[in-house]
Amino acid sequence: MSRKLGLLLGAATVVVTIDLAYTALSISERGGAVLAHELGHGIAGRRRGMEVGPITLYFFGGSASFQLEADRPRDEIVVALAGPGVSLAIGSTLAIVGVVGSGTRVPAFDIVAGVAVVLSALNLVLGGANLVPAY
Repeated sequence: MSRKLGLLLGAATVVVTIDLAYTALSISERGGAVLAHELGHGIAGRRRGMEVGPITLYFFGGSASFQLEADRPRDEIVVALAGPGVSLAIGSTLAIVGVVGSGTRVPAFDIVAGVAVVLSALNLVLGGANLVPAY
């Protein structure tokens, strides 16, 4: 094998590895973000005295089920806003990481910053979309 071919194959292996790592990170972060979002609903409901049933996660979302409805409208509003609040907090934190990381001149930080910006956008969209009433 020639030296150039060896370098080319080595570079291709690094690119594929980085791409696979990015994909795995994105999928696991999405699952973690959806879980955190649904736990936000569940924890808020439990703190308001509601019985929380199972939390079901799907590929594109999830649902927290409650055994009883809220006694006061304020409790229902708090539970409804808790999930999007968690998503918006995660998205905002990742946006800050992305902005701070992109300001450095270290290549590894640039990669982390790019990933953080993409994941930030996904979380902000999740939080924003969940603020829209769905009746």
